[in-house]
Amino acid sequence: MVARVKEHTLRSLMFKKYMDISTDGVLGVDAGGRIVEINAAYCDFLGIKREDAIGKPVREIIPTTKMLTIIEKRLTDIDAIHHIKGDLVGVLTSRAAVVDGDKTVGAIAQIRFIDQTSEVNERLGKLYAEAQGYKKQLNACRNSRITFDSIIGTDPGMAELRKSARKIAGYDLAVLLLGETGTGKEVFAHAIHNASPRAGKPLVEVNCAAIPGELLESELFGYAPGAFSGAGKGGKPGKIELADKGTLFLDEIAEFPCAMQAKLLRVLQDGKVERLGGVAPKKIDVRIIAATNRDILKLVNEKTFRDDLYYRLNVIRLELPPLRARKGDIPQFVEFYLAQMNQQYEANKIVSRAAAKALKKYTWPGNVRELRNAVLHAFIVAEGNLIDEQHLPAEMIGRKKPPYPHKTAGVPLDVLLSDAERESILHALKRFDNDYSAAADALGIHRATLYKKVKRYADESAQSGKEPGKNDRASGGEIRLPRSAPTGCRRG
Repeated sequence: MVARVKEHTLRSLMFKKYMDISTDGVLGVDAGGRIVEINAAYCDFLGIKREDAIGKPVREIIPTTKMLTIIEKRLTDIDAIHHIKGDLVGVLTSRAAVVDGDKTVGAIAQIRFIDQTSEVNERLGKLYAEAQGYKKQLNACRNSRITFDSIIGTDPGMAELRKSARKIAGYDLAVLLLGETGTGKEVFAHAIHNASPRAGKPLVEVNCAAIPGELLESELFGYAPGAFSGAGKGGKPGKIELADKGTLFLDEIAEFPCAMQAKLLRVLQDGKVERLGGVAPKKIDVRIIAATNRDILKLVNEKTFRDDLYYRLNVIRLELPPLRARKGDIPQFVEFYLAQMNQQYEANKIVSRAAAKALKKYTWPGNVRELRNAVLHAFIVAEGNLIDEQHLPAEMIGRKKPPYPHKTAGVPLDVLLSDAERESILHALKRFDNDYSAAADALGIHRATLYKKVKRYADESAQSGKEPGKNDRASGGEIRLPRSAPTGCRRG
């Protein structure tokens, strides 16, 4: 026969059993903040005995407790990350005030020790560290903004350009930056924004060539809730909306899709933006800075770029000179990039006279960006503290000998080039401890290109039946794949 007990007694027995078997911590305090209940799991975690905790003020046992606030304000707090021992501890805490009629009689808390699940705890720790890193980067960005004074170079032409840009920064007009790839258009855009009355507001950047055409519209104009399949419930503001009261930097503007040019023109004319799928345009106040490395006027004449949009963007035009036209600034750039690398890797490398001469003699088709990559490349290759001419990229010094010691007679040229490329990739990855971003920068290629090349070499090794990086004349180590890889236009 099943024994029958009173309901309140049954609840009491059930709660006691739950306290005994739960792997979560449970804590109960009265209205004065004294501990009236605590289970074994929580005592084990805190390293105390239950009898030493019962009746004690909760703050005496857990100095960082929020239970008193929960009682005072009658709060309910679910799954809050709780810091207990000074640093991040894998704990999620749910707390709530216990109310009897109109009186608060105490509070109860449930503590989940997610460190018992190592994968979840590891992810939480990484997210916390990542958030702290982003916070440091944000503070660094706020404290080290790009200004005209931080732009490197004493060339007279560049000095005059800086003077003109500084002057127009104070006028709320559209600016079109022209110049070859790597001449510093993005740097000038930042400097203009930071010298303008909008300096305290956002500078939002959009690379028109990097975002697929089918995604660019929603990225730039945003979308309303339910605008398309997969759209977020709350919608999303676009880059234009995010730049309100600030500056919108449209890099590679010549690549802006024809179908969207009319919509961008309407935003510039009316000062209003409407989200994709939206019905209510929003008034915005945005300054436009656009940049391109192409002959945009030629594109206008060829009817591949709208002339009315061109004239909207081309209010103030600044043309940045290529590095070959300001070679006197090369030593300053080299010194700047080398100082960065020396500080980052605690080195003390210097450039020889021969290397400095070669750097100044080269024509720099990739301009300042190519110069930076050349300095990083030489820094990696040079084993000692002296960066000499042979440490520079091969195309700069007309290197004829292969960079590895073996006979090449009769070896096809494509094999030699492939081996040399593979060796350079291995060397860069080894130097930067398989940091693909740093290695790609040093090699002067995009990170996605580096991924593809590494995958190709890994596939070739697998097909040949040998382990990548072993018994290969150009290897010097193992290439490891990362966990995850990265028409006409007329007026309408």
